[in-house]
Amino acid sequence: MNRINSCNSLIWNWRNVKNDLPKYTYFFSVGAKILQLFGIGILVSACSTVDLEQSYPESHVIQNTQQTSLGQLAKRLSANKKADQSGFYALTEGVEAFALRLAMAETAEKSIDLQYYLIKNDLSGQMLIHSLLQAADRGVRVRILLDDIFTQGYDAGMLALESHPNIQIRLFNPFANRKFRGLDFHRVAQVNRRLHNKSFTVDNQFTIIGGRNIATEYFAAHESMNFHDLDVLSVGPLVSEVSAMFDQYWNSRPAVPVTAVASNKGQDLALELQRMHERLAQTWQGAKNSDYGLAVLEDLERFSLHINQQFFWAPYTLVYDAPEKGLKSEAKNATNIVSALGEAISQAEHSLVIISPYFVPLKDGIRRLQALHDRGVAVTVITNSFKANNHSIVHAGYAPYRKRIIQTGAKLYEAKADTQVNDAERLKIGDSGATLHTKMFVVDNKAVFVGSFNFDPRSANLNTELGVIIYAENAADAALKSIRESLNDSTYEVVLSEDNKLQWLERSGNQMKEFSKEPGSSAWERFKLNILGLLPIRSQL
Repeated sequence: MNRINSCNSLIWNWRNVKNDLPKYTYFFSVGAKILQLFGIGILVSACSTVDLEQSYPESHVIQNTQQTSLGQLAKRLSANKKADQSGFYALTEGVEAFALRLAMAETAEKSIDLQYYLIKNDLSGQMLIHSLLQAADRGVRVRILLDDIFTQGYDAGMLALESHPNIQIRLFNPFANRKFRGLDFHRVAQVNRRLHNKSFTVDNQFTIIGGRNIATEYFAAHESMNFHDLDVLSVGPLVSEVSAMFDQYWNSRPAVPVTAVASNKGQDLALELQRMHERLAQTWQGAKNSDYGLAVLEDLERFSLHINQQFFWAPYTLVYDAPEKGLKSEAKNATNIVSALGEAISQAEHSLVIISPYFVPLKDGIRRLQALHDRGVAVTVITNSFKANNHSIVHAGYAPYRKRIIQTGAKLYEAKADTQVNDAERLKIGDSGATLHTKMFVVDNKAVFVGSFNFDPRSANLNTELGVIIYAENAADAALKSIRESLNDSTYEVVLSEDNKLQWLERSGNQMKEFSKEPGSSAWERFKLNILGLLPIRSQL
């Protein structure tokens, strides 16, 4: 109450100052009007906040799901398997990754728990929300934990979904100002911390974790640009660990019910939910008969026919940040995924391959690469080229480190921007390009990490991240083989010339092209990149 009274007093005093201004200044000075609006905006924003100390009702994973259809399937697949092993299936193709999410949602009987950095209001997002609504109508409890960074304009829809008795939505580290996010600038140290985890768990029996958000570009459905990405579908004891992790986040202080921050504003939620049902049903019917919808059904049928042969079983370690990393006041002491990843990488004896779309090693990362090389470990780094990177500011932060990466003895490759998704012809998406979004590393031929973690300061220090380290030679060998086979067609090798300048080598069969500048870039683009590189923000990338 004291805070509210204080804010009211500030606003009242501002109004008095305004009234005391000479009339000609107030009525005829545009500058005064702008200052007035700006001043009131500052005062209002200073009064707007989100109470992260507020406690909300807890909920937890539904445990007794063994008799569900997925529970019975998991039991058959897990028969005679070791207790410390889980089953894994790599989702390398976007269509299949989407098909299995839809299939899991449509098969759910008890619960669906999902957490994502981004769910777009596009074809993929609408199809998934339709499946979640259908599940909720069947009595399935649906919990959606969504980072709040890209939800602007979604409040009405989220409130309508939340009005369903079986759907709950929480926002991670939400903005107080729902319409003008910039007015939360006084909380920038807090709202700069985002949920980057990605998991989709059904009936506590199967889960998908990895690098994909929910949007068309992650599932080979975008007409102009898609992502090469990677998830794993898992069954076995890992699933219960993912559910326990989800509960930690769901019941954490940064996770706030959407109803606590979004205003209803007289909206008829029942009517809006009904309209949403109708709109999504129309989208669903149209999508089912499209080239994309037919491809989804094909992949789902193929997977179902051979499901017993799809999974490989291996020991694993689930790695993730504690949700308290999302709180500025507690982040320093929160469990951090970096420790677990660093330990896994330190076990490398012969080779380490790092694939990260955004790679900003900073000085400490360079030292670690040098230490690995000095121990005899052959290091390979694969990241995006300038034209393939969808975040120019991140590329500007990475570019100054390229020489130093190569000087450590590591091999450096940059993904091309003109590669296509594997399903381009089947999906009839023509010249749609694809950029790297996979986050993984392979240690020797014995361990593979798959998850949401980028090798950059933001993943290490600001965002919460999630992934799994799988200890399996067959998985590591398969990953390394796939990487080797695609290097020439999909990447440039970045090397240093005799006069210590960067060169990009493009190999095709026995032919090789050399580039002395960022391939495909103009002088103006390179100039802008150099200017961006001067900004003192690398710790935020």
